[in-house]
Amino acid sequence: MGSIKSHAVCLPFPAQGHINPMMQLAKLLHSRGFYITFVNSEFNHRQLIRSRGEEAIKWSA
Repeated sequence: MGSIKSHAVCLPFPAQGHINPMMQLAKLLHSRGFYITFVNSEFNHRQLIRSRGEEAIKWSA
């Protein structure tokens, strides 16, 4: 029987200075074996891609 993985839902406050730290925390938790659901608005998603590029939102499993 396999191990059970924890699941974290990351919901950052939708303002400048809150999304990137939450993304860093989500990546850290993912690296520790968590499943991650990251909730973001379309506007903030586009801003993140515009400022940091497509690579900012790509994670490996």
